[in-house]
Amino acid sequence: RVKVIAAATAFLFIGLVGILHYNDYTLPLSLVDSMQFDTSTEDSLLLNDVPFFKDKPSFHLLWSRVFGLMYVYGPRFDNVDEAIKYTGKKTKGQSKSELLSRADISPSTIDELHNKHKAFVDDLLQIKPTYGYKKGTTGVVMIGGGRYSWLSYLSLLSLRETGCTLPVEVIIPKYSDYEKEMEFCYTILPHHNAKCVVVLEVLGPLVMMKNEFHSYQYKGLALLVTSFQNVLMLDSDNMMVRNPESIFSSELFKKYGLITWPDYWKRTISPEFYKIALLKVDENKRVRFLRFPLALDHNTETEANVNPDEIENIPYAEFDGAIPNLSTESGQLFVNKDIHWHTILLLMYYNIHGPKLYYRLFSLGAQGEGDKETFTAAASVLGKKYYQVYTPVATLGYSEAKGKFQGVGMIQKDPLQDYEAFQTYISGPIKSGEMGKLLIPEQIEQLKEIEKSILEKRAVVLGLCIAISPSLIQLI
Repeated sequence: RVKVIAAATAFLFIGLVGILHYNDYTLPLSLVDSMQFDTSTEDSLLLNDVPFFKDKPSFHLLWSRVFGLMYVYGPRFDNVDEAIKYTGKKTKGQSKSELLSRADISPSTIDELHNKHKAFVDDLLQIKPTYGYKKGTTGVVMIGGGRYSWLSYLSLLSLRETGCTLPVEVIIPKYSDYEKEMEFCYTILPHHNAKCVVVLEVLGPLVMMKNEFHSYQYKGLALLVTSFQNVLMLDSDNMMVRNPESIFSSELFKKYGLITWPDYWKRTISPEFYKIALLKVDENKRVRFLRFPLALDHNTETEANVNPDEIENIPYAEFDGAIPNLSTESGQLFVNKDIHWHTILLLMYYNIHGPKLYYRLFSLGAQGEGDKETFTAAASVLGKKYYQVYTPVATLGYSEAKGKFQGVGMIQKDPLQDYEAFQTYISGPIKSGEMGKLLIPEQIEQLKEIEKSILEKRAVVLGLCIAISPSLIQLI
């Protein structure tokens, strides 16, 4: 009886402290920094048992502090629907004026977004990645729950068919789904060196009571709660056709720590975002064509190379300091959490405040609006390097009876083959000075030919992203 009373008292005390903290988010960052965790022992925070963190209420408090910052520094508007309002204009180009014409954003809105963004970034840089993963581990992460558990299982089987033996964590965002999937988590997955990770058991009840997470936030959550340091994040409808293990040990991954793939569309980030995030864009200096770098004369690398009458004919993403084309397709990505820990925290901030604010800033109503642009945006804001595959996405499909092509999936290419081609045909000639002998219009024509004749044909397929038909979804 004494043990029961003591345990109940301790639980009540921890819960009371947590609730008081969570209501006002007053846990100081100095306390976060002063908490030292031994991640080298079996008693560490980053155990691989399920559920890990269950007996670690102090870590739950830390996570509540992190999410508390995201909300404390969240933008506040009387009517968030009016903060960034689409104008309905559908421009074909991506020049500064064309992008600005797509949405009405008042100076007061920009100020509010900037002030809160800066405050959050300043604070998040103090949050150390000592409790976000088990150091030195590598694995694959998928999102499950409901029908996505079934899709993740199919993706897992395709992964194993490639010969990949890396451990897999299936992230379950909703505890109610986890309760229904005990057989999936504890009987089926272990046969394939995989397991479930329940968001509630990692982040703790304090975070989950305060927040209602939605599907567009699940990737950010998955990257936060996975125990792996080096992660291949896969959408549940992504079918691998090549073993991805060699990418983790590649110089490419070691150099960048974040590998992404392109989508079909060009970037349509609002120029106002760069003001908000304090990213300087030199609108008098063009440094790329589409996503390919241009060779600049060594004598004029720091000088303007754009005439005032040319500015309106150049996509904003091609200026120095802007986030390059193409838009990102986030069905698969590689990330080293040690290098990009703060990137993940910032992209989670963007996703929490995404649907009516940052998603609109990043896409301006273009196709594919959602979480996909938050990865490269967060890395760019923090000055972290990333590599986005240059080879364009290809479409898998079939021709219907009347000759109409019906796309059913996206084919993404091997980043190692892509990087090799980039070094050989683009980066190499730039470094040697060969490309610099050409005028910019001549470079552009050469880059067009390289893309068409070399990159599209040379790179070997790495991943296959299957678009599940609505009729099949209804059956799952």
